[in-house]
Amino acid sequence: MKTFWVWANLVFVLDRLTKFCFINLNYPGNQDIWKVFPGFNLVKVWNKGIAFGLFAKDSLLGTLGLILANLIILGLVFYWAKNKAYKPEARLETFGLGLIFGGGLSNLLDRLVFGSVFDFIDLYVGNYHWPAFNVADIGITVGLFILIYQQIKNVS
Repeated sequence: MKTFWVWANLVFVLDRLTKFCFINLNYPGNQDIWKVFPGFNLVKVWNKGIAFGLFAKDSLLGTLGLILANLIILGLVFYWAKNKAYKPEARLETFGLGLIFGGGLSNLLDRLVFGSVFDFIDLYVGNYHWPAFNVADIGITVGLFILIYQQIKNVS
């Protein structure tokens, strides 16, 4: 479980620190967008939904439903990691589960404290902007790719 907790804590702490910095940062011109360089902005976006703004219905029931879903997923990820943690062949899988757990826990904390998740990374090409995201989302995404890779590898 050491690998799991190391990576879960790393993603959680990095996400909390970056969110704290960017929530409190006064962007140039006192706007909610800071054009860092072409293709990359820092923005202030509060996402009431999940990835890409899905299920962003502005209601208490929606928020409570997302909190409940998040808690269930975190419980399943922890259970999965606990059952895999002591198997040397599952080290990469445990790493991925730790990334997912840390990111999910940090986004859950946002939702509990603020009622929505703070996103600040804006990547774009021309006029096409990828939905804003944060460090927790990076951890979750990388963790999911690792799990998918492991499952494909195990089937082969």
